[in-house]
Amino acid sequence: MTQLITVPDYCRRPRVLPISLICIHATRGDAPMDVQYQATVDWFTRAPNLGGFGPTADVVIGANGERAEVVGWRETHSAFAAGYGGKGSVLQYAVDEVAIAIEVAQPATQEPYTAAAIAELVEFLRPIVSELQIPLVHVGYWDQDRYADVPRGFLGHEDTANGTRLGKSDPGPLFPWDDLFARLAYDPEPFGRDDDVQIRQLDQGESIAALNSAAVAHGLAINDQQGLTVVEVIDPPDPLPKPPAGGHGYYFTTKE
Repeated sequence: MTQLITVPDYCRRPRVLPISLICIHATRGDAPMDVQYQATVDWFTRAPNLGGFGPTADVVIGANGERAEVVGWRETHSAFAAGYGGKGSVLQYAVDEVAIAIEVAQPATQEPYTAAAIAELVEFLRPIVSELQIPLVHVGYWDQDRYADVPRGFLGHEDTANGTRLGKSDPGPLFPWDDLFARLAYDPEPFGRDDDVQIRQLDQGESIAALNSAAVAHGLAINDQQGLTVVEVIDPPDPLPKPPAGGHGYYFTTKE
């Protein structure tokens, strides 16, 4: 269940510009992984904090799959998640003006993100990227130039001029960008446990890894039988068919 949190007005500013970016942050709090979520939410809702600054994100994702959203994040943006890059508001955008700021639980740079956190991040982002047509690309460094087009896609706080100025390193090298994009790219709707199934050959170039990630993200087990990667379904055919020439495998989907 999503936890909704209300924060003081000074922590938020009205959204004027369209959302073009998803900006990923890491919590990096002084606490173990399993309490990063609650510690972050507590810090967000305790005023004043950090000398009067407020919550530094729109959404918080916990290591165990928890999620908190700031009430009204679609209409307002964080005032302090990722600001200007050192040149001020005349020359630069604040990242927050055009981004959704998401904190994902990670105590330190060397600690891997949990599978539950990434699965919840996918669950939150799937309808958002579809609705807002956010490209599934890591845009890399953004100088926040107000007189240039705002890029569209995903970035980390470390990828921004603001992050560079402040010495930010999040989400860091262990954040699974490729896995995130693969899981967001794959439509989970064909998968089902109880429906009749059919066998579909993988298209040329279709990613088995993306298929597996999408299936796992939606609670479906993966079996590897006779060298074929398949989604576990009710009463799969026995024996499984051999893969076609060229090394492509098969997977099961629900019948349309």
